[in-house]
Amino acid sequence: MRVDLQAERVFTLRDQKRFAEFSGDRNPVHICSAIARRTQAGECVVHGVHAMLWALEEMAGAGLSPSRIASAKVDFGHFLRLDARVVLEVRSDRRDRVTADLTQDGRRAAGIDIVLGPEAERPAAPTSAPGNARAGARPPANPREPNLDDIRSATGAMRPTRCAERLAAEMFPRTVAALGPERTMSIGLLSALVGMVAPGLHSIFSAIRLEFDAESRDWLRYQTTMCDDRFRFVTLRVAGVGFAGSVGAFARFPPVAPPTLADLERKVAPGEFAGRSALIIGGSRGLGACAAMLLAAGGAEVTLTYLKGAADAEALRAAIARAKGADACRVVRYDAATEPAEQLAEGCWTHAYYFATNRIAEAGDATFDIARFQRFFEIHVAGFARLARLLVARSGGAPLSLFYPSSAFVDARPRGMTEYAMAKAAGEILCADLTRVHRNLRIACPRLPRLLTDQTATVPPVPVGNPVETLLPLLRSEMERTLAQA
Repeated sequence: MRVDLQAERVFTLRDQKRFAEFSGDRNPVHICSAIARRTQAGECVVHGVHAMLWALEEMAGAGLSPSRIASAKVDFGHFLRLDARVVLEVRSDRRDRVTADLTQDGRRAAGIDIVLGPEAERPAAPTSAPGNARAGARPPANPREPNLDDIRSATGAMRPTRCAERLAAEMFPRTVAALGPERTMSIGLLSALVGMVAPGLHSIFSAIRLEFDAESRDWLRYQTTMCDDRFRFVTLRVAGVGFAGSVGAFARFPPVAPPTLADLERKVAPGEFAGRSALIIGGSRGLGACAAMLLAAGGAEVTLTYLKGAADAEALRAAIARAKGADACRVVRYDAATEPAEQLAEGCWTHAYYFATNRIAEAGDATFDIARFQRFFEIHVAGFARLARLLVARSGGAPLSLFYPSSAFVDARPRGMTEYAMAKAAGEILCADLTRVHRNLRIACPRLPRLLTDQTATVPPVPVGNPVETLLPLLRSEMERTLAQA
């Protein structure tokens, strides 16, 4: 099929903050990296409605007048990351239909399907003035966190932010010229509806279905029409200035609440890890944080590292210090993609646990992507090799135990996990050869099942294991579960 338009851009955090001011969607998954890293996305991502309006803006610049749009369907399949190239491809296979894809790293992130009609009149101004109570409230300052029952009964009205008209003209001038500022602002409110109200804080935008007309309505009215508890999927009927239709969204699970040190002390025998000086790479959250608390609960001295989660790492250090003493834990910033010597300038450890990782859920449409494999290889193979080389050199021949968590995906690969599984398999080979070369080195390399973390708390939900119940037996028996003995 002929490509009629190709455009690209890079969305930045500044772009996100401007769109948040325009739409009222200040959900932290879009504008706060510290909170976004605790979500399924793992980092700040582009507002779906922002991507949609940018696509309309590019189409308008290429000669397709948005005023001819009779209906629009948008399906959001994957997150769009910040600071990475987004490609828009637009095709017109019929005179009355336009389709478009938004891709990133070769992965289709969103699809747009537009049906065209004759040039339509602009809708009249909203039936309620912006300051009128009938127009509804402005988007809340903080995203709501309703439960599924609250979402099921959601109904109401919203009006734009105070700066919405000015920012619409600055960010989407051609769209505003064709659709009018009121309709453009009403479309922007769809983002605030999903991200701030229902489902709110823990939301993932999934779909938009709109029929365009010249009706004069309030800015945006909404009502939940379906809430599927099995898949945590919500559909809301919407009506705004010059359009009516529906939006769909997932209510994702809240960030995984880690166990407390007091909880783990009841599972670990007093002093069972005493004598271990443990370095935990990637210990600020997830499996690394779980391992750090288990080891500390059993009396080990812990050094945990972080790359982006300084606040999480410091909170964990403080919790361990309160229970075990000021010297029980220290924190170091560490980038597994760079040389370790200067980052770990001081310290010699008897044990090291390698939980460094990058975003796993970023699969593309291709069977194999060399760039994606290289990103995994850099962390899971090269990064581990660099660390092992340094620790062996510092050991002076004393016994050294490393823990390299491999993955059950090496054997049973879900679709899209080819590159990750290949990197983990290469890591296993590296572990086996390191233990053959260095006689004082022992490496435990278990293939972990899918365990509950922020990245695996997906919607729709998938079965996951308990991190504590899985890791604790491995930490206890790691000296026996080594490739050297296998």
